[in-house]
Amino acid sequence: MTGPRSERSTSVRLALLAFLGHAPGLKIFARVRFSRRFVWINTIAIALTLGAMAGAGLLAPPGAGGWWITVTWGLLHLLWSVIISAWILAGESWRS
Repeated sequence: MTGPRSERSTSVRLALLAFLGHAPGLKIFARVRFSRRFVWINTIAIALTLGAMAGAGLLAPPGAGGWWITVTWGLLHLLWSVIISAWILAGESWRS
């Protein structure tokens, strides 16, 4: 069956997979090929996350660096999950 409902169902499944597994999950389980633009944006997101984690570790009070780094990673990981899922549901071009 193809059509709007089938396409929407596929988009929801891909968005859920993206939310849980990000790009690796989409590549492994859905065999998605990404556009160069998406790969570039994903690389920037990784770099920003690593930079924020380093900053959190440096700004944390003594003895709390590990906690701050973990919380920073968790928040940014959740944010990226929401962004990538929203892109898929909005029909943005992210596949090649």
